[in-house]
Amino acid sequence: MSTVIYKQLGAMQDLTLGTGQAVQTRNGKQVVVDKLSISYVFNNVADAVAGSDAILQVGLFVSTSGYWTPGDGGGANYLVVAGGTGTHDGGSYINCANGLQLQQGASLVTDVRTFGFAEAQSAVTNTLAFQAAIDFVSSALSRGTVELPAGTFSYNGVLVKQFVNIRGQGSVNTTLELETDNSTGFGCLAVVTNSFADQVSYGVFKGFAIIPKNPSALLPTNQVMWNAIGFSRWTTEDLFIGWCGGVIGIKADGATPASLGGPAQWYNGFRDIFVERPASWPTGGTGWLLGDTDIAKEQITTWTIVGGRTSGADSGVGLNMQGGNTINWLGHTFESCDVLVGSPAGTRGCESITFSPAYFEGTGTNLFTIYPNAEHTSIFGQFITGYTFTDTGTKTTIFSATTNKQQCGAAGAQSWQVDIENGNNSRPTFRGSTFPAIDLINSNGDDLTLVNDFNTSSSQYAFRLLYNNVTQSLLNVGIDFLASGVDNTLNIGTGALRMKTIYAATGTIDTSDERTKTELLPIDEAEKLVAVELKGQLKKFKFLDAVEEKGDNARIHFGVGAQTVKATFEKHGLVAEDYAMLCYDEWEDSYREITATEDKEAYQILEYKAGNRYGVRYNELLAFIIAAL
Repeated sequence: MSTVIYKQLGAMQDLTLGTGQAVQTRNGKQVVVDKLSISYVFNNVADAVAGSDAILQVGLFVSTSGYWTPGDGGGANYLVVAGGTGTHDGGSYINCANGLQLQQGASLVTDVRTFGFAEAQSAVTNTLAFQAAIDFVSSALSRGTVELPAGTFSYNGVLVKQFVNIRGQGSVNTTLELETDNSTGFGCLAVVTNSFADQVSYGVFKGFAIIPKNPSALLPTNQVMWNAIGFSRWTTEDLFIGWCGGVIGIKADGATPASLGGPAQWYNGFRDIFVERPASWPTGGTGWLLGDTDIAKEQITTWTIVGGRTSGADSGVGLNMQGGNTINWLGHTFESCDVLVGSPAGTRGCESITFSPAYFEGTGTNLFTIYPNAEHTSIFGQFITGYTFTDTGTKTTIFSATTNKQQCGAAGAQSWQVDIENGNNSRPTFRGSTFPAIDLINSNGDDLTLVNDFNTSSSQYAFRLLYNNVTQSLLNVGIDFLASGVDNTLNIGTGALRMKTIYAATGTIDTSDERTKTELLPIDEAEKLVAVELKGQLKKFKFLDAVEEKGDNARIHFGVGAQTVKATFEKHGLVAEDYAMLCYDEWEDSYREITATEDKEAYQILEYKAGNRYGVRYNELLAFIIAAL
């Protein structure tokens, strides 16, 4: 009889065959194997252990058809070696009755059934077998995969080793049931020692479920399906993790800081992971317990969760994100469970927690709470229904179909928030707890600030407009007025940029308080002559731009030409510019800077050309004429 036994393999690019070697495909991969002569095939391990001296001799190869029974998947090939060659673990080395040992051949993929792992076996037996398979892969190959068969298996938890993958036949086909209370389904030695030296990296969990055993009947206490302390650069795919009252699904808290020699929980990735509490299981519990409230503990950082769901059947906390930073939930659904980001107390919070896109579907009693010590929480593409959403976090960003919000300051007093859209309100909303302000700063550093100054108990202003952060405002707007921020300073329009029409229920009020004027004097004889002559110069006319626009429909105005006013004063030996009724403005060309783009350099455009213009204050002119009558 001829069969094969695997050799330990490193990374191979070319499959070069030697004498007596062959290539076989195992678990979808091609490996080089040695053709060896099998001297005897036993039904199971028990028969092999009891084999006679005639069959079991050092240097011979034997095999089994199964571990417990023929065809149970636990069959393997063994080399007969001297007693004491290795440590008996029921799989990699098996002690025989005649004092010799059976040594199992090493493989990049080790079937856990070759160590006695089986549905019919107790949790104790399966735990020993599972752990022995992990240890075997770690010690014999330094890396590799422990493969779990389809079925439901009781166990009491194992410690994962560096570079060892755990792979099942799919989360709906392979189920691990954690049996005892106060136990952890998966962990590593760093959970026990709190040491950086004992953390594990670069491994994979794929294709199985971890749940408490019969929780409705056994009512588990203090179980953790996976304690992720000490796991870094770990990848998971197609996992189902159960949780309920007395059970935490995934836990990562309590680690000593890495800077002090503690383990790290960094750069882990999760794809299609389902962390769920079925409705029939005990109420309460926590799906994800991540990070610490204590700043003296090491935090988790840079975890990415893609797809999958966390659900609680309307009970328990699906996500308790107490501490950590750069945790990204991408396309993950939270259903009928509370979601907490940050914590109501403690010295540590969260930073840069992102839900994108996010789907939260509750039953009306679920909470989605962002606490004040959660900073830079971002929610994009959010859909929330049946949740009570409370955000008191710092610098929260939300962009969704119902709420677009950017919170720009610390939580509490003087906080900042920008709502781009809030429900049916499509206009941008800038919020602050006291007096929110908007700064508009150009490329030259000029700062224009709009301040919401409305406070019914202490202020008469609705808002103020400030320039370059000066204390005094340029413009004040109240409930029933629009006012200059500085008395007797601002103009409406300029000589070059005039307002067209001012509509008013009543006329303008000009200051005439005698306390603001010099001595009131009568007009002299020369001024009287000017006034009388100007009275005769009042004519009717039409504005040229109105004629150009409206033609014959342009309306008729009455007044006097400003240049005529100037000439009349000068005719009588007076300086026209000394009198406020005559106005004159001139200006230079005005340009506007256009910012450079990828396609164009910066350039200027002419806003208006240089020019000049005369004007008349008719209230002054008419008062002047009346004074001469």
